[in-house]
Amino acid sequence: DWSSDVCSSDLKAQVKFVLGTPLIADTFNQARWDYPFRRLSATGIETKEDVIVYFDDQGLLKEIAGNYTLTETATE
Repeated sequence: DWSSDVCSSDLKAQVKFVLGTPLIADTFNQARWDYPFRRLSATGIETKEDVIVYFDDQGLLKEIAGNYTLTETATE
């Protein structure tokens, strides 16, 4: 479960270690990183989810938002 590996005192480098390099990094708003995910199940059902990470002025994790859901596979 990646969400338990990230906490509010984490720096950008620590978040990058857990979640990887953000796929979308806004050059005008460096306090926001976007991680779009696409999953295809064995039955062919596609799901799209987004994780958006916000940092404060000191580069500390401020908020994690998005339309993601943790599944049993992700939490094991």
